[in-house]
Amino acid sequence: TEGVYFHIIIKDVVHALSAVGATDLTCHTGESLDLTVKLMDVTNASSPIAVQGSTVTFGIVNGPPGRDATIPNPNAITTASGLATATFVSGTVEGGPYVVEVQETGKPSKVAFNITVTPRTGCTSSNDCPAGQVCLNGSCTETSGEDCTSDDQCPEGYHCEDGFCRPDGSL
Repeated sequence: TEGVYFHIIIKDVVHALSAVGATDLTCHTGESLDLTVKLMDVTNASSPIAVQGSTVTFGIVNGPPGRDATIPNPNAITTASGLATATFVSGTVEGGPYVVEVQETGKPSKVAFNITVTPRTGCTSSNDCPAGQVCLNGSCTETSGEDCTSDDQCPEGYHCEDGFCRPDGSL
């Protein structure tokens, strides 16, 4: 008999998750970094397609002792371009690397970012410094935070100002 025959092959959909930009990063304490990944459907390897509307999760899986870095909004939805971004907020603990893993919900593949947090070494004003520090001669310097009524109650290199020991030369 004559007829039309079809042969149908069903393939699993294959998604590929990749970092946009470098994966080994550095930032200063008190700063934040945007981490971006791209999700592509690579079922047809010769013409990959951006995946829109999938949820990817960014999670800190490792870091230095006492780590206080966060990712305030760890879940992101991919855009029409397949991009998803979350913000890493470094906190006050330096060191690393912090390892941030990114994974599409329900899929096994992951992307990892390695982030080293360094102390801020330069400043132009105290606003450039983490909490509890002031800018002194271009460097962030700890304030002692000790209550005082006179300079002799402060450690060497500090003076009493408004009831607190502050580094000499600070405003």
